[in-house]
Amino acid sequence: MKTATEIPSVLTVYETGAGQYLLRIGDLKFRPLIVEVSKHLPGATSLIVVTPKDTKVFTVSSNGTVSEPEPEPIESEPELDEETKEAIAQQEELPIPGEAEDIKPVRRRTRKSTEIAGHPEPCGRCSGSGQTRIILPDGKPSDTACPVCKGEGTIQRYGNRR
Repeated sequence: MKTATEIPSVLTVYETGAGQYLLRIGDLKFRPLIVEVSKHLPGATSLIVVTPKDTKVFTVSSNGTVSEPEPEPIESEPELDEETKEAIAQQEELPIPGEAEDIKPVRRRTRKSTEIAGHPEPCGRCSGSGQTRIILPDGKPSDTACPVCKGEGTIQRYGNRR
């Protein structure tokens, strides 16, 4: 059984108008073909060349040489009325934001390294005494450090105070 494999074209030529052609090239190593093909196009005046990397527009002279066209001149600014000219002049006199010398740098408030998050409150288990009673295995009571506040009598609470 035979199989067919699609092979991309090396060069494709399209006529877009009278004397205008579009050349699409599949690989940059075939760039020299553009000049040779342009010599054989009847009445070619401009070429649009599309490569995998970019698109360029060329003009073709009567002797068959290909050259890039001169860039079009940039149009001058349109005439402005007096009111608009005055508004522009006023804005140009103002200082540029961020470059004014009277602006003071922003100082960020730093947290003291000794500050601890939250706020202390009396322990609810030992009522702030730091001691709690436990029953030993032989059934006798004994006092020991509170397991919640670890004998300090206060715990750190977070959020709103009660």
